[in-house]
Amino acid sequence: MKTRIDGIDIDYDRYGKGDQTILFLHGWHQNFGRQKYKKLLKCLSKRYQVIALDFPGFGDSDIYSNPWTVFDFANFIGKFVDKLNIKPCVLVGHSFGGCISIVLSSHPKLSDRFSHLVLINSAGIRTKPPKIKAIIFLSKFIPETIKTKLSGLFPSNEYSSLNGVKKKTFSLVVSQDLQEYMPRISIPTLILWGGEDNTTPMAHAKIINRKIKKSQLIISPEDNHGLPYRNHRFTCSRIHQFLNQ
Repeated sequence: MKTRIDGIDIDYDRYGKGDQTILFLHGWHQNFGRQKYKKLLKCLSKRYQVIALDFPGFGDSDIYSNPWTVFDFANFIGKFVDKLNIKPCVLVGHSFGGCISIVLSSHPKLSDRFSHLVLINSAGIRTKPPKIKAIIFLSKFIPETIKTKLSGLFPSNEYSSLNGVKKKTFSLVVSQDLQEYMPRISIPTLILWGGEDNTTPMAHAKIINRKIKKSQLIISPEDNHGLPYRNHRFTCSRIHQFLNQ
């Protein structure tokens, strides 16, 4: 399906039927958006209406012309919800989609569109370990020519594969810490996490759980950052249990 918002064509799917609607927000993947989660979306659609879109710049949706922040994405999703008239809905976000979900569910003008929140291995906490802080500090004193030669020692596969406006967007997104917004979330919240996640570590899950008052944390010990598409049955069943408490 297609819709157009602010001059940007958005591709999305609508699955299933039910009294509750789930809006699913995907993670940051260079070459695709919602399609990676198809097994989870189909599983959820057995009990709920499920809507999943490709963010602008991902999958089959058009890209924006200027770099976007997490807040730009959140405002856009708010308009998407209004246009499809799917409020109030259950907001489910994985990784980067979790960032957007935190902003949406904490925003005074957008939060009333959502009844429940599910964060799956969510991004949004930007803490740097001592080793990285030391590298950043020392880099101030290293000439640019040497920095270029050393850059290969600290690769970011995602960042190096980007270009243009999306590369600038990625820099803006990963630099944003959302901890101050988490205590503003008042809707029931489920936090699902893969215990072997090296992208967003377990320490982040515990911080989010502590800062969102109406939240519960459930861990899948042997899963990693790909929890929602590598173990869709676990993810689906836990969301169903949460929504039927």
